[in-house]
Amino acid sequence: MLLFDKLAENEYAARHQALARKALRAYNMTDATLVLLRQHSPMMFDVRLPGAPAHRYLLRLCRATSDLRIPRRELLWLIAIRCNTNLVVPEPVLAQDGQLLRSVSHEGVSGARACLLLRWVDGFSVRAEIAVQHTHAIGRAIAQLHDHGAVYRWPTELTPPRLTPESVSELGEAAMWRTVCTASELRPVREALDVVAERMQDLGDDSSVAGVVHGNLHLRNIVFHENEPRLIDFRGCSWGYFAYDLSRMVSDLLSREQGPALVDGLLAGYRSVRSLSEPAEAALGAFSFLHHVLRTRRMLEDEERDEARIARHGARMNRLAKQVIRDES
Repeated sequence: MLLFDKLAENEYAARHQALARKALRAYNMTDATLVLLRQHSPMMFDVRLPGAPAHRYLLRLCRATSDLRIPRRELLWLIAIRCNTNLVVPEPVLAQDGQLLRSVSHEGVSGARACLLLRWVDGFSVRAEIAVQHTHAIGRAIAQLHDHGAVYRWPTELTPPRLTPESVSELGEAAMWRTVCTASELRPVREALDVVAERMQDLGDDSSVAGVVHGNLHLRNIVFHENEPRLIDFRGCSWGYFAYDLSRMVSDLLSREQGPALVDGLLAGYRSVRSLSEPAEAALGAFSFLHHVLRTRRMLEDEERDEARIARHGARMNRLAKQVIRDES
């Protein structure tokens, strides 16, 4: 890295740390220790108060251009989960004025930034030593979350748009795909999206199959405390299919040694709490492909585009499209 680039990077981090300290004034945490966890937007900080090891928090600074309905949805659902279930999830912290979201600005940082504070969820990752007993417990926790998501509703003004079979089929027509796919590569993507749309049509959209979902369930977003799985990072929560939510975890597990056994444990744990129909299970591969399509689209629309990541996800999306078509034939 060039010296100028390093200086620019350090200055960028220093300005945002000053912004974070200013944000913490609203929570009366001016003497907290800050550790930067994520430098790219949304920036995140590990916040610790002196002399109080249990007082640990996550501070998130949203982008200046963020749609604030998205974090508001997240915060409201987290509060409802904590009130109405036994699941341990991040707890939103109110500012001194009673607000869940605060706006803060600082010289040298473009635009006002919304910030939110969450109580830290203690636990450890099992990614390096994942076993069937872990995935069975994870399946139970996801089913409990989906039980709540089946009945939870956001206020009308915060309700997100729904993906429909028609809108899924139309995803393949977007001009943006030409930057990651040739015409010949795009054909199987469009064909696979039609398969996803057919699966959605067959499933319907009542509360037995769809509702409020986490949106990004994988092993990095689950920690264990003793034998209890705890779900974190609800930034992607929205309305969706419960099989879509499961498909991300299934994809993660299948990439590991003993993957099929881990998935069997996950689904058995899920079914010990909540039903999962055979058509919904059969749709997991198609929904895994849809997850990669939507994630690649977000990367293409991101103002901080990472071309290398886009290329990797685009290639993965193409491979999954071909797999969906093979599974259908």
